[in-house]
Amino acid sequence: MNKYTMICAFFGLYISLHSLIGFSQQTRGFFGGSEMDFLMSKKPAKLIIFSADWCGPCQAAKKAMKENVALKRIIDSYEVVQYNFDVAIPMRRKYNVNRVPTFIVVADGEEVRRQVGFSSVDKFKNFLD
Repeated sequence: MNKYTMICAFFGLYISLHSLIGFSQQTRGFFGGSEMDFLMSKKPAKLIIFSADWCGPCQAAKKAMKENVALKRIIDSYEVVQYNFDVAIPMRRKYNVNRVPTFIVVADGEEVRRQVGFSSVDKFKNFLD
């Protein structure tokens, strides 16, 4: 074996062992230790949906969320919480919701944005992105 082959074999083994171990917290690099913990502990934003059974746009939004693949992928990146407008009166008061459908994005306990109504899938995707 020549010197080059030995060096390549050593680095290959080194990289394989680190990937099996999972790059433990003793390994310091760009994202070692506390930086990685912060990134891993970040919770996804919540998508809060207020809708009603009697609401036509609400039913259209539900259908679009189930059938449109691109929209479903975007929604899957959120923690989705759904409320029935007629039943969840305390939550309506908390979020100041008077019309349906209402979509609220909440990150770190703060409301980031809100959309009232549903007119098209493209507008809804732009709201969520």
